[in-house]
Amino acid sequence: PDAAITPAPADLLPERWHDFGVALLLQRDFDDAARAFAELNKRYPQYVLGHVGTARLALAMGEPQKAKSALEKARAALEQSAEVDWVKHARVPALYATAQLAGGEYEDAVAGFSDVLARYPQDRSLDVDLGYALFQLGKMDESVASYRAALALDPDDGAAWSMLARAEEKRGNAEAAASAQAIFDALREEVGVQGLREQYLAKHPGDLVESEAAHVHGGW
Repeated sequence: PDAAITPAPADLLPERWHDFGVALLLQRDFDDAARAFAELNKRYPQYVLGHVGTARLALAMGEPQKAKSALEKARAALEQSAEVDWVKHARVPALYATAQLAGGEYEDAVAGFSDVLARYPQDRSLDVDLGYALFQLGKMDESVASYRAALALDPDDGAAWSMLARAEEKRGNAEAAASAQAIFDALREEVGVQGLREQYLAKHPGDLVESEAAHVHGGW
């Protein structure tokens, strides 16, 4: 006979709901991801990552104000816990700054990213986002510095090279812009192989789900 399935311990259920929602989000199954996070937040309103998941979903759907609202709930949950310093929980303020960036609140986004980077200076993605916010504000010298900080951590970051080229061009540094653009072009996928993955998956739709690092099978 089949072995009996042992239910997950009660203290792991919020984590299971969260991971389920994230898997759906990564599949871009936004409707089911919204259902999963809504159920999580209903059952465990003080579970911070439930609100964080809702915010990530809102950002993926292009709804920065909704993301900020969810993150305010996450912040409130944090402030009721033993850890009262919001910035210590880097995910919440970092995502809040990302929502501000997506909503065009560039000055606030710069302040938010800078706060988190002061505590976590090795986060390349924050340097890239900070560089973009500074770029939008016309602060090209600072933008270039942020992109170069990101590239010091990961020289293969194509987005950073591309934006660095634009920022250097804005600064009137044609030589540096051309150099950054050349590196970006070298990092891009070869023209001869572009589209091959999409062609294969069009012929083998079942493999699309299996190609996702996190996925589910069937309905729920």
